[in-house]
Amino acid sequence: MYAYGATLFPMPSSAPMYAGFRLEVLTRVLTSSHSSNYTTQSGNVSSVVNMAHQSRYANAKSISPPPLKRRKRDEDPPLRGQTTSTNLPFTDANSANTGSLRIFSWNVNGITPFVQSYVQTSIENFFKPSAKSSSPTTGQKRRRTGSGDETDDSEEEQVTHLAGKPGAEDLSKEGKASLRLALKRFGWPQILFLQEIKIKLGDEKTIGAVRQAINDGNVSPAESGRANDTKVSNSIRSDTEGEGSLTYLADGGPEYEVRFNLPADPYNAKGFGGKVYGVAAIIRKDFMAHHVQQIRNVSWDREGRVQIIETRSISFPLNLDKPQQQVMNADNPNGTSQESFMFAIINIYAVNGTSNPYRSTHTGAEVGTRHDRKLAVHTELLREAISLESQGFQVIIAGDLNVAISELDGYPNLRTKPYQHVLNRNDFKNKFFTANSIDTTSPKAAYFKGTQSDTNDILRGFDGLDTFRHVHGDEQRYSYHPRGVLWGSSCDRVDLVVGSRSLSRNIIDAGICDSPRDRGPSDHCPIWVEVGPGKT
Repeated sequence: MYAYGATLFPMPSSAPMYAGFRLEVLTRVLTSSHSSNYTTQSGNVSSVVNMAHQSRYANAKSISPPPLKRRKRDEDPPLRGQTTSTNLPFTDANSANTGSLRIFSWNVNGITPFVQSYVQTSIENFFKPSAKSSSPTTGQKRRRTGSGDETDDSEEEQVTHLAGKPGAEDLSKEGKASLRLALKRFGWPQILFLQEIKIKLGDEKTIGAVRQAINDGNVSPAESGRANDTKVSNSIRSDTEGEGSLTYLADGGPEYEVRFNLPADPYNAKGFGGKVYGVAAIIRKDFMAHHVQQIRNVSWDREGRVQIIETRSISFPLNLDKPQQQVMNADNPNGTSQESFMFAIINIYAVNGTSNPYRSTHTGAEVGTRHDRKLAVHTELLREAISLESQGFQVIIAGDLNVAISELDGYPNLRTKPYQHVLNRNDFKNKFFTANSIDTTSPKAAYFKGTQSDTNDILRGFDGLDTFRHVHGDEQRYSYHPRGVLWGSSCDRVDLVVGSRSLSRNIIDAGICDSPRDRGPSDHCPIWVEVGPGKT
């Protein structure tokens, strides 16, 4: 045997003449680096092994192999986008203003990690691999590659869950994939929008699992909930009686409802067995019962990209515990003016422009590229927003817009190649952040059936507020942090909350939960806005 570091290697017994030579060379290597600590031990293998073992711990940096566990480098400065606990919007100890309307949005890049423990699978399925899907215990999910959303969903990688392990709530480590725990961290907001949920139309099993996951009051960071657990000792008290009563679950939080818009386009959303795109709106039951008029999809989208929540008139401060005390007139008992708004809150997963073909959803004929479809969606979304404002709604657009607005929103730089990305960015800025006249000449990839997208008219720009910039100015924070690269080394702010200009006094706060913990198994971080009484 001969030794290197602390490892013993077998040496051919048929070559004893080399033993002394190998031993002497190894001894010289050790003594040359540590001549002040050791003396040569010729002919004694065990002595050399002891020397190597001592040397490894005497000066680990100079001996190979290195320690198996990487040392934590506390002296390293945080990278761009690195979050500390002071950046988090709401915590259990510092809850949000209960009188405000709080909206969160998160591209989860696949719902599977969040519902695996709720999907009931027969024992036979664990022994019969399916060609259509992987085992629910694999923890795998598709990732985007950055080449466009037709091919984004093909890459898979293992998801690491940290539940029950020391440091599970460390911001630098991936958090448990739990919708209920996310809602709790967010301070039980009225609305949580999800994008890119990747649920196939008609998959009632997964849809049911999502409903269970958002109301599993027994879930904790240390253990995963099961579908049958949510039926036992989950609801513990109710503040009021009747429809829309506020029911608290075992974790102290309220109940939620969920609405889906899943892809139904037979030509543009058929990849991966239909498990592409898709959005969902998770809404507090008390808010739904007392303040929501309707939740609808739009006629110009069949890819499962858009939802709109239209509310009744809401006045601040918002009181969900006792909505009957909500004062809806111009003056409250204290004699101070009270604002009331109807909100149209749009959940969107915008098209990621690529050169891949876009086909007519009616005929299947190629009518343009995904870049063309992206521009068409900009026009259709603008037309929707302008129409809603004309009906008296305050419009809030929240989601993954798949566009970084300025140089502040991309690190180390903005995407400029191919040049069409620059044109897409300028088109979005012109339509949503200016009041310019917009020529809506029919785009090549417009939906056109049952919409006005095929008409040639002039609209004004939305002239909206980028709520994050409205609150934080030029601060550089990012919502898209791709996996497989060092956190903060390549990132963009492509998830946005854009509001009507008239809400400028009512934007209380806005932010990005930009940490590996809050990103979870996705490649996007949650974003949020808080709307409340107007600032004076």
